[in-house]
Amino acid sequence: MKKIVFILCPFFILLGCNSNNKKSNQPENPGLVLIPRSILVSKFEQVSPEEIVASQFYKTYNSENKDAPFGDFMSRIWDNYGENLESIGKPQEKKGDTYAFKHRETGIVFSAYPGGLGPSFGGFDKDRDELENIISEFEELLAISDNADCEFTLLVDDGKFKIGAKSGQAFDLLVPYD
Repeated sequence: MKKIVFILCPFFILLGCNSNNKKSNQPENPGLVLIPRSILVSKFEQVSPEEIVASQFYKTYNSENKDAPFGDFMSRIWDNYGENLESIGKPQEKKGDTYAFKHRETGIVFSAYPGGLGPSFGGFDKDRDELENIISEFEELLAISDNADCEFTLLVDDGKFKIGAKSGQAFDLLVPYD
C-alpha cells in the first residue's frame, strides 16, 4: 500500500496599502519568487542625510512612469518610510528632498534624491562594489510600493518644481516664477 504524503508550504500574501486603499503595484507573475514587502522595508533604516555628506552620484532610477518619474520615485519611498528625517517639523519651503538609508546587513549608507539627471541614488566610492546589489534590493522594494500622497518643492532656474503624488497619482509639475 502506497502512502501519500502532503507537505504544506506557507504562502505569503503580499499586500501593499496606503491611505487610498488602491491596489498594490505588486507584479503578477506566478513563477516569480518574491520577498515580502515588510522584509524588504526592514532591510533599510532611514538615517540622517548628514551621514551621506560628500557622497557621489551612483546611478539613476529607471521609473516606469515616464510622465512623472520624480514624483513616482519620491512617493514610493514615502510609502515605506514617510517624511525624510531632515524635513520633519519644518515648513514646506524648508523641507529637504534627500533620503539617506543604511543597509542594516552591511552598514553601507546610500542616498535617494531627485537629481539633475533624474531620480538618483548616491553613495561612497569605497562602497561601489556592494552598492549595486544593495540598491537593486531597494529598487525591488520600490517596484512593489504605491504612490503615497506627498509633495516636495524644489527651486529650479525656471520656477518651483513640485513633485510627489496625490490620490495615488504621481506628478511632476513646474510652476514658473511670477
